[in-house]
Amino acid sequence: MNPKKFWKILLFVNCSLLLLCGSVLGSVVDLITNGDFEGGFYDDGTGDMVPNGWVKDEGRPEEGATLTEVEGKDGGSAVRWTRLNGGSTGDHLHIVQDVNVDVDNYRSIILIIDVYVIYHNLEAGGWATPAFEWPVYVYIPYTATDGSQQHWKFGWYLDPPGDGSRTQDPGTGLVRIYRDKKVPAETWVSEMLLLKTALPKVKTIDKIVVGGAGWDYVGQADNVRLLGVPKGSAPSVELSVSSKGKMSATWGQIKSK
Repeated sequence: MNPKKFWKILLFVNCSLLLLCGSVLGSVVDLITNGDFEGGFYDDGTGDMVPNGWVKDEGRPEEGATLTEVEGKDGGSAVRWTRLNGGSTGDHLHIVQDVNVDVDNYRSIILIIDVYVIYHNLEAGGWATPAFEWPVYVYIPYTATDGSQQHWKFGWYLDPPGDGSRTQDPGTGLVRIYRDKKVPAETWVSEMLLLKTALPKVKTIDKIVVGGAGWDYVGQADNVRLLGVPKGSAPSVELSVSSKGKMSATWGQIKSK
């Protein structure tokens, strides 16, 4: 992009944001505790290291799947899950945090996560219905406006083994299809998901679940953030551009839960 053209666009965007926000600059609230995993880990008594503020959930403990603290995207801490003795039976290992977020209190709710897929030997989504087997996924149990319990998932995978013949992974309830995304191996990938749009008829986000499932798999996550923009306010935004001309936005004034 021509530098002069870029700065004209940037000036226009900044002015537009100022007009939109007016004099009311609200604070973005981070609704997750210890989502960057810098708040420490605890030994749950099995040798697994679980991030503080989270609990572990796994299928069959006797299979020896493990949770460990590893170096994160920016040199801090991240969480890794490993299952290497699964044979041809699927199972899960993930961390869970209760959040109980009433979405009516927020104009927008944004999930941000950094994911790192190392290995898996089952095609993305697996063969079960509803689908649940990705080496890295985020899973959100939520309550719909009619009071029903719903389940939303988003997964990341490598190719090979790829997505298989069932590219439309079946969901359940109001979420008929679970989405997923191919990523490069052993590379940190950042994802931003707009949950008020993604979750049909959402009333309350009950939990945040991060982990993996399948036969054998190894994956990691870092910088899990659930950002709420309160109604009646507008967040401050910092715009930046990379050396390749890619524009990005950073939410300002983020408060912890």
